[in-house]
This record gives sequence, structure tokens and C-alpha cells, in this order.
Amino acid sequence: MKLKRVMLFVLTLGLALGLASLSALGMVLQDGVYKVAFDKPDSFGYKAFLEMTVQGGRIESAVFDYVSSQDGSLKSEDPSYEQAMKSKVGVGPAEYTKELVKELLALQKPQVDVVAGATQSSSDFELLARAAFKKAYNGDTTESTIPQPN
Repeated sequence: MKLKRVMLFVLTLGLALGLASLSALGMVLQDGVYKVAFDKPDSFGYKAFLEMTVQGGRIESAVFDYVSSQDGSLKSEDPSYEQAMKSKVGVGPAEYTKELVKELLALQKPQVDVVAGATQSSSDFELLARAAFKKAYNGDTTESTIPQPN
């Protein structure tokens, strides 16, 4: 478990330093659609992804969710998962996925506030957003994956 946390920290630090250096160079987001996902599912069988659309150098829209490795369904559309999570922590994927995207669109940066009750998903979102930003700075619209942190 400690090794996973260290790896997550190193990955986050590397992406942060990469973004900071790109911003310092005055680079802007290139128009396009940028898709990033984790390379494998989490312990619940879901793989997180982010699709970010940039127009005029600004993020115009984004979709963040988790796709089931078993049947391809979205976590935000799974009523049983929604109900189970909401009863335990007060928020479910139908809300927190939209809240994280809303903040990304408002702030126009990958660093967002953690949604209470969805700490791991907030962390997943930020990792994916950092990777998508790096791709957008370079205009690289190929779909890509990053290591699953869990």
C-alpha cells in the first residue's frame, strides 16, 4: 500500500512539474479532443477516463466517468452503485463526476478541489486532467492511458 502511495505521489509530481514548465513557457491549450484513461480497472472493476474538448484555447466541455470492465456500463449511470455510495458518504458518481467537470470548466486548470465523500475519484480526476492538459499543450489528440494508481 505504501509503495502505491509513493508511486501515485511520483506520478502526480512529475505531471505537475511538466505542466508548470509548459505554463511558464506561455504555451496555450491547442484546440482538439483529448482522451485519457487509466490503463486498467480499479479494484471495483471500473476504469476511469476523461475526455476534454478545447476550442479557442479554452476547455469547452469535458466528460469524466468510469466504465465497467465487465459490461461497459458507466458508473454514473449505475443506480445500485449510486445508492450504495450515497448512503455511505452522501454523494454518488452521478453528482461528483459532474461537479469535478464543472470545476474544471470554471477554473480552466487540472487542480480541482476534492469533492467531499469522493476523495479517490477526485484524485483520479486530477491525474487524468493533468495528463489531458499535457496532451492539449502539445496538440496530441491520440487517445492515451496512464497507470492505474490503485
